[in-house]
Amino acid sequence: MNIKTKFDGYIVKVGDREIKVGDRVLMDNNKQTLGHGKIYEVVGIKEAIENEHAAYYKLKREDETTLEVEARWFDSSSNKTYLVEE
Repeated sequence: MNIKTKFDGYIVKVGDREIKVGDRVLMDNNKQTLGHGKIYEVVGIKEAIENEHAAYYKLKREDETTLEVEARWFDSSSNKTYLVEE
């Protein structure tokens, strides 16, 4: 089952809880880039400091490589990201 995430101020939420380390997310985007339809695992979170920097999430791809993305990436005009619940 997939539940949509949303960017809420400085954090990413699913319903009323924050995305946390260990969660798996499925990214969808309307540009159909290489990241489209891929599952990522949240392996780190750098929390936001108001008026200083955004929240960043470190994600691990299925091939074990990692990338760091800003929180707004989860729910931008071109990306929609879903929590993967098994």
